[in-house]
Amino acid sequence: MKRQTTRVVAMTALIGCLALGFGAGDSYAGVEVRGTIYKKNGDRPIQGLIQAQPARRKYVVTQGTAERSITVEIDAYSVERVDVPKPAELDAAVRLLSSNPGAAVAPLKKLVDDYKMFPWGLVAGRHLIDAYVRSKQPAEAIRAADAVIADDPAARGDPEFLTKYWEAMIGADREAGLETSLIETIKSAPRDVAAVAYIKRGDIFKKKGNCSEALVSGYLRTVELFREVKEIQPEALYKAARCFEELGRASQAEKMRKRLLADYDKSEWAERMRSGK
Repeated sequence: MKRQTTRVVAMTALIGCLALGFGAGDSYAGVEVRGTIYKKNGDRPIQGLIQAQPARRKYVVTQGTAERSITVEIDAYSVERVDVPKPAELDAAVRLLSSNPGAAVAPLKKLVDDYKMFPWGLVAGRHLIDAYVRSKQPAEAIRAADAVIADDPAARGDPEFLTKYWEAMIGADREAGLETSLIETIKSAPRDVAAVAYIKRGDIFKKKGNCSEALVSGYLRTVELFREVKEIQPEALYKAARCFEELGRASQAEKMRKRLLADYDKSEWAERMRSGK
């Protein structure tokens, strides 16, 4: 609980620098879905039909029957998590993303709109950014990310979402502002978020053709100083190996490859390494 709160606070400065000011209107009416809300203070979970109101930063929960019902309003910042069923359309949209990212945009946008402030809306938002990036529309990816962030406070502390956001920033050639914000994030963010920020710093320098700085300020730093952040290690090892190869440092590249294949054999980055991508 404390860690999540810290993460949200730590990311506020970054989002303030990047966001373009998109937000939810007062007329928003998303899905009403049966689920459970868990509060940060440990109160008993609240079950019922839940509708999010992003403009007010509230959840409205209807309990009881049609004949006898009560309505409860819950402040979004008091919520630890919201559990609702995954929309069936999400898996279909993600499958479409792999084969035709442009065609996946519309269904993902609808899911983002319908599930604002629900976990599946954030997941759909992450895939929507990816769909725009794969369709060579980084500016639209950033606009979509900014809209999600404006509507859902949880986006500020989600490493997977932020990874996609930062990748879109790099693709849109907005590295200058992003670099400053990443440094600020690293100073105050929880270690899992900071590790992702270091990877993105490496990507910035790599894009500029500076593999040495990409290693020192990004990939190798993540490999050596964030070993406990297991989910980021495969990407860091893969990218460090590639940079070492470009610098002609074959022994160090081999060391990174061996660690990747030995410790993270099932990861997508190990598969990329094996396939030579």
